[in-house]
Amino acid sequence: MPKKNKEIITARSAAADVVNQILAEGAYTNIAVNNFLRKHVMEEQERKFFTELVYGTVKAAGTIDWYLQQCLTRLLGKIEPMILSVLRISAFQLLYLERIPAAAACNEAVKLARRYSHEGSAKFVNGVLRGLLRKLESIKLPVREEDEAGYLSLKFCHPRWLVKRWLGQFGSEATEKLCAFNNTPAPMCLRVNTLVTNRETLMQDLQQLGADVQASSWSADGIICSKMPALNSVMNKLHDKFYVQDESSMLVGRVIAPQPGENVIDLCSAPGGKTTHMAQLMDNQGSILAGDIHEHKLKLIEDNAARLGINIIKPQLMDATVFVPELASSADKVLVDAPCSGLGVLRRRAEARWRKKKADLKIFPPLQLQILNNADPADLEAAGISVQVIEEELSGSDSISLVTACAIADELGESLDSLLGHTPKEMIKAALQQEDGQTAEIIELLLDLPADRQQEALSYLRYLSGRAEK
Repeated sequence: MPKKNKEIITARSAAADVVNQILAEGAYTNIAVNNFLRKHVMEEQERKFFTELVYGTVKAAGTIDWYLQQCLTRLLGKIEPMILSVLRISAFQLLYLERIPAAAACNEAVKLARRYSHEGSAKFVNGVLRGLLRKLESIKLPVREEDEAGYLSLKFCHPRWLVKRWLGQFGSEATEKLCAFNNTPAPMCLRVNTLVTNRETLMQDLQQLGADVQASSWSADGIICSKMPALNSVMNKLHDKFYVQDESSMLVGRVIAPQPGENVIDLCSAPGGKTTHMAQLMDNQGSILAGDIHEHKLKLIEDNAARLGINIIKPQLMDATVFVPELASSADKVLVDAPCSGLGVLRRRAEARWRKKKADLKIFPPLQLQILNNADPADLEAAGISVQVIEEELSGSDSISLVTACAIADELGESLDSLLGHTPKEMIKAALQQEDGQTAEIIELLLDLPADRQQEALSYLRYLSGRAEK
C-alpha cells in the first residue's frame, strides 16, 4: 500500500490538480480521484467537497468553457493548463454551487493561481472570474426555438453533436430527459463476494462503518449505498468482501448462469467485474478463460480475482476478433462484453462525454459483429450491436452465449431483429425501447417502464435465466 502523504490539503487545490490530470492529461476521473485519495489525507468535509468539485467540473466542462470564453480575448487553449484548471473549478462554483460565496470562490482561485504560477496569473484569474460574475445575467444561452441542440448541450452539459444526434433519434422531450438523467448522481452499488460472506452480513459490516445501505431489488448479490465512507477506508477493512459493480452488470452473470465445474470463456474480460461474478456463481469451481486485447489490463483481472480469493480465472492476451481454432466448442458458456461507444454510461463516466467523437460510432458495429462471429459458430447475420443486454443461444450447440454492451439503444431496426434470432423480440424491445428516453442502463429502463411493460421485461429476464439453467 502506498505511503500516505500526511499533509492536510484543501479541496480546491486537490481538485485543481486532479481536474488538470483529467482534462489536460487524459486521466479517467474515477481512477484519478481514487489515486489521489489513496495518497493524501483529507478531512471528511474536504474530501466530499473535493469529489464534488472534480466530478462536477469534469461533467460540466463544455458549458464552463463556453462561459469562460465569453470573458476572454484569447482562446482557452492558449492558457497555462493548471491556470485553466483553476478557472474551471472556480467557474463551476460560481455557476452551479449557490451555497459557495462568490467572494470565497474568487479569492481562493487567486491564491491557487499564485501558488501554481506567478502574480501575473493571479491577477489574470481574478479578472476573468470577476468578469464572469459581472456578465452572468447578460450571458444568455441560445434560444431553444432557434437552436435547440445548442441550448440543450449548454444547459445540460453535453457535446452539441451528441445532442443533435439524439434529437434526431428520440425527439426533444426524450433527449432532454436523457441529458438530465446523465447529470444525476449515480448510486454506489456493491456486489457481495459470496465466496467469503453473504449479503446480510456485509450490509451489517458496512453499517458499522457508517454506511447507509439497502438490498438491491434487482440482484440477489447487490447492495445500494446511499451514504458511504471513503471507499479506500472501506476497502482496507472489508477488502475481500465486495466488488464495486452496477446493478445492471450484476444481471449478466445471473442470466448466463454458469454452473460449478463448467468451462466459460469471457472474450473481453477486463477489468474482470462480470468475470469474477461468474466465478462466484460457479463457487470457484471449473475454469474461466478471461481474454483481453490489452496486456496491461490482464493485471487488473489478476488483481481483482486475487483480492476476492478466486483461482479459477485464467487471464490470457487475446484479440477477440481473431478466431482461435483450439477454443472452438471448448466452452459451456461464452460471454462477450463487447466494445461499444459507452454512450449509455455517461452518467457514471464524467469525462466520457467530452472524449467521444461522432466518427467513433462507426467503429464499433463491424468490430462487435466480428467478435460475435468468432464467439458463435453459427453464422450471425447481424450488424450494429448497440444495446445494453442481448442474448443469443448458439444454434446447434448446447452452450449459451451472452452479449453485453453499454451503448445507447438506438438504430436497432433489422439489426436487432436479426441478432435476436429465436429470442422473444417484443420482450427485449419492451426492456430497451421505452418512450421516456433511452438510458441504456437496463435497471433504470425497467423502473421507468409502465407497470405492464415492466412485467413483460421481467418475464423476459426470467425466461432467459430459465433457459440458461436447462
